[in-house]
Amino acid sequence: MFYITQSGQIYSGDQQNNDRQLTEEETKLVRSGKFTVIDNQVFDVTLQPGYAQNQRINEINNEIANIHNELDNLDLKSIRALREGGTLENGTTYLDFYQNQIDELREKLSELNTEKTELESELSQLTEETNDIS
Repeated sequence: MFYITQSGQIYSGDQQNNDRQLTEEETKLVRSGKFTVIDNQVFDVTLQPGYAQNQRINEINNEIANIHNELDNLDLKSIRALREGGTLENGTTYLDFYQNQIDELREKLSELNTEKTELESELSQLTEETNDIS
C-alpha cells in the first residue's frame, strides 16, 4: 500500500498518523514513476504544462552529447588521416571521408540546437501563462 503524508511525501508501508491511502489511480501513477504531488494530491506528470517540451529537450541534450562524442572520435581519425594519408577504394581520401561525416554531424548539431531553442522558448511561454493564471 502507498500512503501520502500531510507534507506530500509518498511512502510504501503501513498507515501512520493521519496519512491517507492513495487511490488505485494514484497508485498506478506512483508505480509508473510519472507522477507529481500538488497540494497532497497525486497527478499524472505527463499532463502538466511543458512536460512534452522538457522530455524532448532531455532527448536533444542526449543526442547533442552523443554527437560531441562522435565528433571527438572523428577528429582523432582525421588527425591520423593527416599524418598517414591514404585513400578509400573509390579514391576519396580518408581526410575528405571523415570531413564529410563531420560536416553532416555539425549540420545535425545545428538543427538540434535550433529545435532546443524553440522548445525552451515554448516552455518559457507556458511557464509565463501558468504563472499568469495563478
